[in-house]
Amino acid sequence: MFLRFLSIAYLTASCASGARPSAPAEWMTTTTRYSPVASHPVDHASSRILEELQQHDAERKIIDELYDSCGGKYWYGGDNSDHCAWEYVTCNDDRTIQILNLNEEEMTGTIPDSIGNLLGLEKLWFMNNELSGSILDSIGSLTNLQELYLNHNELSGSIPDSIGSLNNLQNLYLDNNELSGSIPDSIGSLNNLENLYLYDNGLTGTIPDSIGSLNNLENLNSANNELSGSTPESIGKLN
Repeated sequence: MFLRFLSIAYLTASCASGARPSAPAEWMTTTTRYSPVASHPVDHASSRILEELQQHDAERKIIDELYDSCGGKYWYGGDNSDHCAWEYVTCNDDRTIQILNLNEEEMTGTIPDSIGNLLGLEKLWFMNNELSGSILDSIGSLTNLQELYLNHNELSGSIPDSIGSLNNLQNLYLDNNELSGSIPDSIGSLNNLENLYLYDNGLTGTIPDSIGSLNNLENLNSANNELSGSTPESIGKLN
């Protein structure tokens, strides 16, 4: 009752003076802080849907770039279809690409740098094609990647240091290519790596000691390269 009397008295005084009434400062603070527009749950849901659509469109552009650069026999589903519905592309519930299964697709040319923007990718299977060019530095951005199969292609150049950023990688198959240069020390950072196949390339230098820290490594094959020196003692301690 007292609060109602106080409000009426405030409005009466303001009108009598000819001034436009304004809310006390504490009322204005409360109104701004608890704005129903800013906290409405529907707005959050709409924002999330918009973000998913934008991500979906961005990934579609990357898929189109991949096809324009490398081609392929069966995997590309056409300009007007949803790539998440294609047989050789697997997406998660958020419609983010998880798996690209493009083995034996008669792909040629070079892998576009934009492939490093498929941040949800977990399995990248490109083996038994005719891909050329180098392994891109951008591959190191795929930190969710668990399997990378680039074997049996015509890839050249060195293995990028950025490959050591793939902390979730379990299988790395780079064999049967035309790779050169040394094996990067950064491979020793792949703590979850189980299989490392580097054979039938033109790799030089020595096998880095850092590979001996890969406690989960089960298989290592670096035969038929131009490597020198002896096998590091640290590798003999692996399980």
